[in-house]
Amino acid sequence: MPTKIVSGQGGLARCGALAQSIGMAKPLVVTDAVIAKQDFCKFVVQAIEEAGLRYELFEDCAVDARLQQAESLAGLCRRKGLDGVLAIGGGSVMCCGKATAISAVNEGSLRDYAFPRLAPRHPLPTLMIPTTAGSGVEVSQFSVLKDEELHEKLIVGGASCFPTLALLDPATLASLPKALAAASAVDALCHALEAYFSSLATPLTDSIAIGSAKTLYNCMRKSVLDRDLDAQADNLLASSMANIACGNARLGLGHALSDPLESHLDVPHTVGVSVLLPRVVAFCAEAAPAKATIVAQALGGVPGQRDPIDHIRRSLFDLYDDLGLRKSFSLEQLPLEKASAIAALAVPGLYGGMVPHSIDNETLINSPALRSMTVKQARECLLACLSE
Repeated sequence: MPTKIVSGQGGLARCGALAQSIGMAKPLVVTDAVIAKQDFCKFVVQAIEEAGLRYELFEDCAVDARLQQAESLAGLCRRKGLDGVLAIGGGSVMCCGKATAISAVNEGSLRDYAFPRLAPRHPLPTLMIPTTAGSGVEVSQFSVLKDEELHEKLIVGGASCFPTLALLDPATLASLPKALAAASAVDALCHALEAYFSSLATPLTDSIAIGSAKTLYNCMRKSVLDRDLDAQADNLLASSMANIACGNARLGLGHALSDPLESHLDVPHTVGVSVLLPRVVAFCAEAAPAKATIVAQALGGVPGQRDPIDHIRRSLFDLYDDLGLRKSFSLEQLPLEKASAIAALAVPGLYGGMVPHSIDNETLINSPALRSMTVKQARECLLACLSE
């Protein structure tokens, strides 16, 4: 993960010099209409002006990053001779900014570079300033885009497409609504724990994942509920750590099962993965008791005081109660009669694995999770999510 990370309070004041340090003289500044009105965004624009950068400002990023919008902005970069992209926003804004940087220097459509196909030229330099503490897009090699013409989601990126620099300053969380702050933080916790219970995990990813999970659990209440700046700084850094872990060890069953819920039943991503998290972690932990004990301790457990898996489940539910998050799906979000179909739709997994000609109860969900899950078990997991 080659992205340089600059973290801590006061970092925004350095954004002009940091942009120059990675080769920007005339960047495209990308944000959305809500962020553009915030004081911290105006401060960033003023800081790059004072540093002498000649910039173009785009303030209309869509809620979901759009392929067509990224390609249009890439055309603007080429026409104006822009030499970098500075993105200020959540995951959608940063995905749009990163995709713009790829498209600006490569011929054809971004569709031509849908993963695993790779763009031949390295993107323009990119500086990411996240305004939510959860997605970790600021340290990810991938951008997820909505293709409005084909009605599909597209993933572009690869090892040459990591952001050049990520600037993490808790000042950017000042106006974040508590509900969104809570959902984003738990999304990061999902990234950390799914990476930890991955068959692709290594001692390196494990150390980052468990460090992230422990930091997130300990800072989340102060970060979200009290708006404590030190806790928010920890929240931002731990979110980046979680994405570094899952970017290498990959995501597991929570994201695999949430994907069809999102695409077929319109369940919000943060709701899908957070409701599934206590159940899929408990499922995987049964196959890894030593790891379960370490996670339980990271979530405030005392060795020998309670069964580790039960402690993990209860600690997460208690956290959700404190943060005002859902612990289960409603029947509107997941109708009983849809559970079997959603379980079957999860078979390809998040990373598009091979799908057998026929799917039955014993068909495995394609996932790097260290414990395999069958369609039958996936259905049981989904049904368990209809009650605490």
